[in-house]
Amino acid sequence: MEFAGKKVRVAIVAGLALLCCAAAPKPKKGGKEEKKPDAPPASAPAPTVDPFGVTMLNATKKNGRTWFAKWTAARALKKGQTDPQDAEFQNRGTGTFDIKGGGVAIASGAVNRHYVWDQSAAKKWQNIELTFYGKYSKIAPAAGAPKPPPSGMMIEVRTADGHVDDPARQCDGASYSMALYDDGRAEFKKEAKHPIYSSKNPSAKVWDGNGPMPEGVWIGFKAVVKDVANGVYMALYRDMTDGAGGGKWDKLLEYTDAGGWKVGDGSPICDRPADHIFKGAFPVVLIRNDNATTEYKKASIREIGP
Repeated sequence: MEFAGKKVRVAIVAGLALLCCAAAPKPKKGGKEEKKPDAPPASAPAPTVDPFGVTMLNATKKNGRTWFAKWTAARALKKGQTDPQDAEFQNRGTGTFDIKGGGVAIASGAVNRHYVWDQSAAKKWQNIELTFYGKYSKIAPAAGAPKPPPSGMMIEVRTADGHVDDPARQCDGASYSMALYDDGRAEFKKEAKHPIYSSKNPSAKVWDGNGPMPEGVWIGFKAVVKDVANGVYMALYRDMTDGAGGGKWDKLLEYTDAGGWKVGDGSPICDRPADHIFKGAFPVVLIRNDNATTEYKKASIREIGP
């Protein structure tokens, strides 16, 4: 029994010695205490501005498609010409597109159309945030000429290569149009077939005193288009700070096409109902203006989440 008691006492002493040694910090060479490794850094926050320093109201979708204007070097694009430095930008219509360099380009003429698209149509645009800054100047009509339709700064989305004179292709010219018109309106229109538009549209006067859109000043134009459960949501924003601090983006107009927004007399057009909702992905985003000279800068399109 005495032997057993000695064995127990020895075990207790040995255990205390182990605890003591385990608790002691392991010294490094030179007698300095070994430091624990630093915790991994927290993941960086998602950016809130685009490469031009403009505020993004919606984050870019992970691995989403983007387009940013490549207007650093001066060059001019003829009618129908694809930009040799940007395979996704094509000048259409009858006007000129003069890239001045330094990030600025000038569109001028009666019919200015600028396609941002993959010409193979393999890549398409669906939910997007589009931004540009435009400086608009209206071209006065010739003496005796009829008054031209409203001009301004406009885009067309959810569309394809059907904005042409060939009737066989015009069903591909269906679109949603979003505009800041020179008469002071912000307006959305639906195009069921080129060039057949809706006549009853979401619209609002958006300038002080219900006046016209100012000319010769930089106006930030931002559009958001995305599919939602009951249709297609659209919103138009404006910035008048020339992008200071990313811009102060005021919402001017929003609308969800949830059905009932008809084109024409209600008859089907291009085998689609007159109030067809254009959900899904389409190849072309189109920037346009008419009877005007417009400077552009900081143009971008980014794919966003639903």
